Amino acid sequence: MKEWGVDIISMSFGFPEAPPEIEKAIMYARSHNVLLLAAASNCGANKAVTWPANDESVISIYATSGDGNRYLRNPTPGPGRNFATLGSSVLALWPPDEEDVPKWVHKSGTSTATPMAAGIAGLVLQVMESRKEAYLASQKLRHRNMTKITETYRRKLTKLRTRRGMSAVFQLMVGDEGKRDNYDYVAPWRLFKKEETDHYMIQQILNAIPL
Repeated sequence: MKEWGVDIISMSFGFPEAPPEIEKAIMYARSHNVLLLAAASNCGANKAVTWPANDESVISIYATSGDGNRYLRNPTPGPGRNFATLGSSVLALWPPDEEDVPKWVHKSGTSTATPMAAGIAGLVLQVMESRKEAYLASQKLRHRNMTKITETYRRKLTKLRTRRGMSAVFQLMVGDEGKRDNYDYVAPWRLFKKEETDHYMIQQILNAIPL
């Protein structure tokens, strides 16, 4: 994190209890406004959600098929939000084998869904960063107190790098139809619609993020 200056950490692993060194690293990342996502587990009803997915600062990610149906090895969903996204039969380029030849394979599980969710979160951050100046310029025609509007935008950008902030935006991508079997199916096209303007989309995101 220190070397690359990342905004998001995707964790495709889980433990029954928190290993001290990894817990220390996560606490450090959290204190530096890095968004954390982790795989829920692939043990079905045999085990609960593992650590770090069950940490209060981490977004726990479950898996679905391409149609948004639950992955059969998801752990039992808990109370509140149980975000899930594509993680079944995902085509991926796997590391080289003994002959140093990479290969394409299909992978399934919450460890596959987690980087997919991280990619969606990264898209949200990129949009909000890259469209910031254009959005603020459009507000000058409507508001006199641009200092307050600019500060609010900055604070909400910071909030996006927390579980609470990004969860609020993920919920926009769930909608009414995405609540299935007590999982919250995150589908980015529910937010990023071709027919909507950048201003409208950014306003939706800003409205959703709590301060």
